[in-house]
Amino acid sequence: MNTASTSRRHWPFLIVCLSVSLLTAGCFTIPTYAPYGRSVKILPPDEPAQVRREYRTWFILGGLFPLDNTMPAEIIAREKLTEARVIVQDIVEDAGIAAALTFILPILILPQTVVIEGNRAPVESTVTPPVTGPHGQ
Repeated sequence: MNTASTSRRHWPFLIVCLSVSLLTAGCFTIPTYAPYGRSVKILPPDEPAQVRREYRTWFILGGLFPLDNTMPAEIIAREKLTEARVIVQDIVEDAGIAAALTFILPILILPQTVVIEGNRAPVESTVTPPVTGPHGQ
């Protein structure tokens, strides 16, 4: 057996390894900033959060271009958060979806799970205190 035939036997294995690495890797960019005109503080990891929203955003060509415009600033604005934290998760479900979509449409459509947690501003009471004094009785 010569080296040329041995190296040819490894081609299928190398192709599978390369394909798997392309399916599970991406160059995602999730811009994390406060909505325009809003003051939002960063919520520390150990602080409790009133609101938790989890969503999936989509990218094409391995993460180079977003397919949707659902970014953290929109969720923060919609939920009226004054404190927020953004968590970008790499989960097995996203890798499975990416693999299935790549086999169907080989243009590398990849999902990325994003979690927004935060707190809203305390609600001010609109109840008027009772009037007391000589004229309030």
